[in-house]
Amino acid sequence: SVTFITFDSAGNVYAGTPTAMFKSVNGGTSFSTMSVPYPNAMYELDINLDGWFFAATGSGIFRSTDSGGSWTHTNNGFPNVRSLRKNALGSYFAVSSNGIYKSADRCSSWTLVHQRFDAEHLIILKDSILLCGTYSSGVLRSTNNGGTWTQVNTGLDVSDVKSLISQND
Repeated sequence: SVTFITFDSAGNVYAGTPTAMFKSVNGGTSFSTMSVPYPNAMYELDINLDGWFFAATGSGIFRSTDSGGSWTHTNNGFPNVRSLRKNALGSYFAVSSNGIYKSADRCSSWTLVHQRFDAEHLIILKDSILLCGTYSSGVLRSTNNGGTWTQVNTGLDVSDVKSLISQND
């Protein structure tokens, strides 16, 4: 099953499954296989404006500065990264099996900003406003770039929120 689809600034399309990654240079008409940083669980791929790739995997976060040709493990020990996003302020956020982490230096170092064992998926709404879906606590919201988090479940009749989407995704 496909776990992510994303684009780079040149219009190339990237699709990933838990065990493989593919690239299309013709708008998705055909795809070629790419190298993957971790072959057992790849969840998301973020591509910044410099063309650097950041992959969220079952073994953490990997970075590629050569369009996916080679990969470097960049996180400091937190496993199973399910979601990875960058906001307009330049901060990266990673949702791991043991919490929500933040990096201000292109994923070179990380700080735990909220310890959660049920975090699933994160989206950036606007600049410093973040939402995180969980599998037992509904939706969490931060309005200060990950500094504090509160539940925002008014009107939500489920506690298992595995995915979120915004118009900016």
